[in-house]
Amino acid sequence: MNTSWILGLKKSENRCISRHNIYSYFTVKRFSIENLFFFHKGKPYLWKQLQTIEVKIFDAENIRKGDMYTLEHEPVLGIDLMERAARRCASSILNDFGQYGSLIMLCGTGNNGGDGLVIARVLRPYFYQVTVFCVGDKQNVSPDFSINYSRLAETDITIHWLAEDLGLLPSLLNSPDVIVGDALLGSGLNKPIANSIYAEVIECINHAGKPVFSVDMPSGLFADSNQHIEAKSSVVKALKTYTFEQPKLSFLFAENNPFTGEIQVIPIGIHPRFKEKTHTDAFYITANEAAELIKPVNPFSHKGTFGHSLLIGGSVGKSGAIALSAQASVKSGSGLTSVILPEKIIPIIQGIVPEAMCIGNSGTEFIERIPVKTDVFSAVGIGPGLGTEKESGNVLKNLIAEFQGPKVLDADALNLLSENKTWLSFLNSDTVLTPHPKEFDRLAGTHVSGFERWKSQVEFSKKMGVYVILKGRYTQITTPLGKTFFNSSGNPGMATGGSGDVLTGLLTGLLAQGFPMIDTCLLGVFLHGLAGDIAFRKKGREALTATDIIESFSEVFNKIHELKRI
Repeated sequence: MNTSWILGLKKSENRCISRHNIYSYFTVKRFSIENLFFFHKGKPYLWKQLQTIEVKIFDAENIRKGDMYTLEHEPVLGIDLMERAARRCASSILNDFGQYGSLIMLCGTGNNGGDGLVIARVLRPYFYQVTVFCVGDKQNVSPDFSINYSRLAETDITIHWLAEDLGLLPSLLNSPDVIVGDALLGSGLNKPIANSIYAEVIECINHAGKPVFSVDMPSGLFADSNQHIEAKSSVVKALKTYTFEQPKLSFLFAENNPFTGEIQVIPIGIHPRFKEKTHTDAFYITANEAAELIKPVNPFSHKGTFGHSLLIGGSVGKSGAIALSAQASVKSGSGLTSVILPEKIIPIIQGIVPEAMCIGNSGTEFIERIPVKTDVFSAVGIGPGLGTEKESGNVLKNLIAEFQGPKVLDADALNLLSENKTWLSFLNSDTVLTPHPKEFDRLAGTHVSGFERWKSQVEFSKKMGVYVILKGRYTQITTPLGKTFFNSSGNPGMATGGSGDVLTGLLTGLLAQGFPMIDTCLLGVFLHGLAGDIAFRKKGREALTATDIIESFSEVFNKIHELKRI
C-alpha cells in the first residue's frame, strides 16, 4: 500500500510558514482528490479551509527540540505527550495487525522504549498474549520510560530484561501467529550499535522472519544520515513504520526502503510555532502546494497570453520521445507549441500532435542546426530523442550560449553535457536539468547510495546555479540556494519509457506560461506524479504508459483548479 501524506508547503521556497496544528492524518491507498480532508481539533476541514500547511523535514536534533518546545509552551507533560503519541500509534497497529494472536514488544530504555511500553499496555486486551522484552541497562532509563514501566508492571503482561544475552527471545520468536514490535532506539540514535546487545537483538528479529512494525524509526536506522550502510544486518527490517509528526529524511532514499517498509505518519501535536520558526533546507511537496501555485485564468486571455513553447529533439528511431513531449506541452496550457525536428520525422509528429507547429532543419535523420531565432519563444525544452551526434551537440551548445530564457534540459541533452562538462559553466539560473539517477551520475560522478547522490545534487545545484530535478520515487528538486523539495506523488507504474519526456514537455509548457522556475519545478513534478497516480488507478502498474499519464492531465488540472476555488 502506498501511503500519501496529504500536507502542503508555502508558495515560496524561502518562506514556509505553518499556521495550524494538525492533530490527525489522512492516508489513501490510491490517490483520490475527491476525499482530501484533514481533522483539526476533531473537526473535518477541506485543505483549503486550513489555508496552507507545510511539511518541513527536520534532523534528529530538531525533532528532539520540537518535543521539548511543545512541553514548554503547551499545558502537557512529557508522560502525557508520550501516552497520546503511543495510543495513536497503537490504534493504527491494531487496524493493520489485529489478525495476529500474540505480540512481542521490544523496548529500549529511552523514550522510544517508553512509547513501546504504552503500546504494549494499550494493545493487551486485543491479543491473547503480549510479552515485553526491555533491552539495555536497567539502572539507566529515561524518566518517562520508568513511569510507563511501573504502569505496565501492574498488568498481567510478562516483562523480560535483556542486558547481556538474548535469553528466551529466539524461542518465543519461533512461536506461531506472532507479530513483533520494535521500539528499541527511535530517531535519537547517534552512533553505530555494532557489537552491542541491540545489534544482537536486531539480528535475531530479522532472522526470525516474523512480521515487524517499528515505532517512529526502524531501530539501527539513522534519521538523517546513512551511517548504517556498512552494517545493514544491524537495522530492523520492518513491514511497516509508524513515524511521528513528519517523514524522516532517511525514509526518502531507496536503499532504506527494505528497512522502513510502508510508512505512515502519525501527527502527535508538536507546537506549530516551533515548525514556523525552525530553519530547514528540506521540505516535502504535496497536493496543497499545487493548489497554491496554480494561476487563476483571466477570461480575456488569448493564446499569446499563455506563451510559446519550443521543443527541440527527435531523430530517426526516436520520434516517440519528442512526440510525447510535444503532447505534454500542448496539454500543459501553453498557448503555442513549436517543435524543431529532423525533416524525416515531421510527418510522424504532425500526425500525432496536429496542434504543434513542426519546424524542419537541414538534417534529415537528426537535428543539425536551429533554423529560427529562439528569442521569440517563451521557454525551450531540449533533449528527448535528440541523439548525441556532434551536430546535435553543437545545437545544444549554441542554445546554451544564445538563449537566455528558461530552459529544460533532459535525456540526450544531459548525455551531451556529461561529455562536454565545460558547457555547464554557461548555464544560467533559469535552467532546470531533469536527470534520472544514472544520467546524474554521468554528470556528477558515481554514487554508492541515494543519500550520497542527494548530497551531491545539492552541491551541484549550488555550484552551477541551476535547478535539478532528480527523478525517482520521491523526486528531488534542488535549487541554487541549496534547498531540497521531495515530491509525494507518483508510483512505480511511471517507471516506463517516455514518462520523463512527458515531464519535459509539461515543465516547458508551464515555463512558457510565465510560472517562475521554482513554482514550475514544484507544480510540474507534483502534477506529473499525480497524473501518473490517476493513470495507475485506471490501468494498474504493468499496463501504465506515458500516453496514459498525458491523458490524465485534464483530470489533474480540473481537480487542482477546483481546489483553488474552494
